[in-house]
Amino acid sequence: MSLAAGLTLVFGLATTTQAEDSLYQDYNVFSDFVGDSVRTRDWPRLIQELGGRDEYTPEQLSGLNNQFNAIYPRGLNDGIVFNRREIGPGLWEEGRMYWTGRDYLYFYFLLHQTDDKLIVLRFNFNSNARAILDLF
Repeated sequence: MSLAAGLTLVFGLATTTQAEDSLYQDYNVFSDFVGDSVRTRDWPRLIQELGGRDEYTPEQLSGLNNQFNAIYPRGLNDGIVFNRREIGPGLWEEGRMYWTGRDYLYFYFLLHQTDDKLIVLRFNFNSNARAILDLF
């Protein structure tokens, strides 16, 4: 079940859509958004708002939604940040894990905190822990 359910997106902030989608008022707003999306299994919204709006067609998003819903038939209610590594001033990597029962989902984020916004520069999520752990 290692996915095919892996998703990696890297973004430059060259277009308005990507910049708007990958910006958050602060870390708590970002964290709540990710947690709420995982609990409700709102995969298309998660992908789009983290910055993937321009990366996938509606059909591709529908396919990813079906794939993730098959792997995760219920919301993942528990979550932790298991790794956080400062790279430079306001720049860090973060690993997260969400689970319910024996269903696990792992995330990697590259985040930049500016004076007034949190920016998601890169994100990846996968049902295979190794695929995420190898990013650190």
